[in-house]
Amino acid sequence: MTQASPYRRHGRLRPFLAVCCLAGWAAAAAESYALALASAAPVLDGRLDDACWASATTLERFVMLGGAEPPEAERVATRAMILADREYLYLGVRCEEPFIDKMAVRHRERDSDVWQDDVVEFMVMPCPRDVGLYVQFCVNPAGALLDGALAGPAARLERGYDSGAEVKAQVGAGEWSVEMRVPLAGLPVQSWQGPWYFHVARSRRAVSQSLTSLQTPVSGFHDLGAYA
Repeated sequence: MTQASPYRRHGRLRPFLAVCCLAGWAAAAAESYALALASAAPVLDGRLDDACWASATTLERFVMLGGAEPPEAERVATRAMILADREYLYLGVRCEEPFIDKMAVRHRERDSDVWQDDVVEFMVMPCPRDVGLYVQFCVNPAGALLDGALAGPAARLERGYDSGAEVKAQVGAGEWSVEMRVPLAGLPVQSWQGPWYFHVARSRRAVSQSLTSLQTPVSGFHDLGAYA
């Protein structure tokens, strides 16, 4: 796929997924992770209770934009898990939330302005970093999904892009969770070998808090040079 056509759907997955990993860019001192492969696909119900999540690539340290730890009174647990098989990339996120009744959940339709609500966001760049093509997913506690493609950090979000992703969310006592299944054939993959870059983030509207999984201090969710 060429850079001039970042939104075209891809064909059948090649058998190179086993060597694919999510890796860091050394110049930005970003962290790197090996992408866990799922022995069995999780059931898409938002509960995150499938056995396969126990062996997922897991991110648990979420900090404020800028790198600081949240104030003690506003500290909550966020746990993100990533898996893949030959057809799909899976994301699961569990969000502790003591203010469930104060969450912003205004949007219910796909590709609406979901980012204005309490959300988890997943940005994935399945191509060389200098190409800059990446996909952004935003999911709120109602399970509403915004997915779009971008040709760079200053590019406008292309909402006409359809990843084919499916999402389920659950809201419980003191927490909410998201489970997402993304067809690999729907991503702008440049190569099944070598590093992919990614970022998981969370917005809490009740306390105006933006949390990021990136360990390199950033001022926004689209600082591509800091992606893991």
